[in-house]
Amino acid sequence: MKSLSSQHGRAGVKKENTETHAKPPRRKEHAKGFWGDSFATLRLCVKVFTCYTEILFFRGYLSALVAISMALPQTTRGQEFTFVRVQWEGERPSFGFAFRDNGPLWAHDYPVAEQNLYTAIKALTSVPVTSEAKILRLDDEEIFEYPFLYICEVGYWAISEAEAKFLREYLLRGGFLMVDDFRSSLEWANFEEQIRRVVPESPLQRLTIDHPIFHCFFDFEHLLEYAPYGNLEPRYYAILDKGGRVMVLINFNNDIGDGWEWPETDRAFSTEAFRLAINYIIYAMTH
Repeated sequence: MKSLSSQHGRAGVKKENTETHAKPPRRKEHAKGFWGDSFATLRLCVKVFTCYTEILFFRGYLSALVAISMALPQTTRGQEFTFVRVQWEGERPSFGFAFRDNGPLWAHDYPVAEQNLYTAIKALTSVPVTSEAKILRLDDEEIFEYPFLYICEVGYWAISEAEAKFLREYLLRGGFLMVDDFRSSLEWANFEEQIRRVVPESPLQRLTIDHPIFHCFFDFEHLLEYAPYGNLEPRYYAILDKGGRVMVLINFNNDIGDGWEWPETDRAFSTEAFRLAINYIIYAMTH
């Protein structure tokens, strides 16, 4: 699996004291291990499984994905991908939807979204997964163990100084943050204010369909022009490191997690949501 540290560990980044003895990430070298051997297999699998995702999602049979995923070979512990959801605190009050069971905003779609996404990953790719619905705060050093983080409802997010410091180091050392489920100029302004505390020197850039992240596994020719609600046009932005790698992928005016949680509500949107997620994960693990 991809390792971003000078030490071999689980699929992630081992935190070090960057002020005194930080070593550059070893992304490319270590990626030639498990992922270098498996990426060709992943590319072959997409041709076979694309037909399955079209048939299964559009007919609404998520259970059939479970059957396929259970038939795939398993791998050893330590090579698996783990989906990590960010737990955060907010200072702005939410207006109206506190969501099911009055849960916190950061937990929107949890844990069904993760469970369904794991099922899709296992059925549509050869990527090994843990199936663990992991939750971490940004000031927890354990985030450096994982190359992929997911954060939602950032229109109400407030990041602390410690969290900003940890997230900055995580991103610069090769980590990937997927931002989801927010809309409107007010929510955008809050997100931009918070992320500027993390990487003030890096601009937000709008992505077009020709960006490699939309072609690294599933090959998107176009993206849907609507979100599940609000009659809003989804927009995709990114924050890049100095080498052009996407550190932060932003799904604005969109709710990809809803597509994972409710695969039969809007089948076209759900299919795109699963495919986008798989592309994001493949990109995060190979760049």
